[in-house]
Amino acid sequence: MKEMKIILNDSEIVFPIRSDLYEAICDNSEYLTALPPEFIYLLKQMIVPSYDKASLVIGDAILDFQIERYLLDYLSENKDRVCVFDENQLFELHEIVRKTIPYNKRPPSQKQISYVIRISEMLNIDIPAKVLKCSDTCSSFIDTYQYEYQEIERFYRDLRSEANRVSRWFVAFSLFQREDSLESIAEKLGVVREATIEKYMASYVSWKESFLLMNEGYQLGLIDFINDILEADFSELNLHPIKPTSL
Repeated sequence: MKEMKIILNDSEIVFPIRSDLYEAICDNSEYLTALPPEFIYLLKQMIVPSYDKASLVIGDAILDFQIERYLLDYLSENKDRVCVFDENQLFELHEIVRKTIPYNKRPPSQKQISYVIRISEMLNIDIPAKVLKCSDTCSSFIDTYQYEYQEIERFYRDLRSEANRVSRWFVAFSLFQREDSLESIAEKLGVVREATIEKYMASYVSWKESFLLMNEGYQLGLIDFINDILEADFSELNLHPIKPTSL
C-alpha cells in the first residue's frame, strides 16, 4: 500500500491508498480535476463527534437538546451571524418547535392556517376561533370545506386560463380593426410570425360565437378577468374594455 495525505495548514493526515490507484494518479497528475463534494461528506463521516447539552427557551418553557461540540462552539463564536434567519429557515424552525407540543394541544401549522384563510375568503365564511388554535380542529375545518373550495378554485383557474388566451386574441382583433399592420401587432404581442396574429383574430371571432352559449355567470366572470388582464398588461394600447353587450 502507498500513502496519501491531507495537508491542513501546518499539519498532515496520512491515509493508505491502493498501489494501482496511486500510480495512475501520479502518471496523470496534470489531468486531474478538483475533488468532488463527496470528499468533504466522507471526511465528516470519519469524525466521531462529541456532544454537549444546549437549550431552547420559549417563555417559561425550556427545551433541551444534544448538539455536536464543534457546532456548539461555532454557534457561540458566531452568534451575531447566526441570529439572521431567512423566511424559509424561520418557517422550518417554527414547525420543529410546534411538533414538540402534544398533538391534541398543538396549534395548526402555518400551511394549515394559510389554507384555512384561502378557504374562508373563497367561500366567504367565518373562521371559528378554535380552528386557529388547534391542529385537529383546523384539519376538520379543511376536510369539511376543501372539496367545495377546490371545485371553485378549479372553476376560477379555468376561467383565468381562458381569459389569458382570449385577451391576446381580442388585442390582435382590436388592433387590426384599428388598422394596425400585422407586423406591428405581432411586435406588440411579442409574436414572431404574422400568421399567428391571423390565427388569433380567427380564434376571437370563433370565441365570440361560443361566448353567447355560455352560462351567464361564467360569461360575467370571464369578461371581468379579460378586462383585468387588458388593464394590467395592455393599458398602453388604449383599448376599450370588453362589454358583454358588444359581443
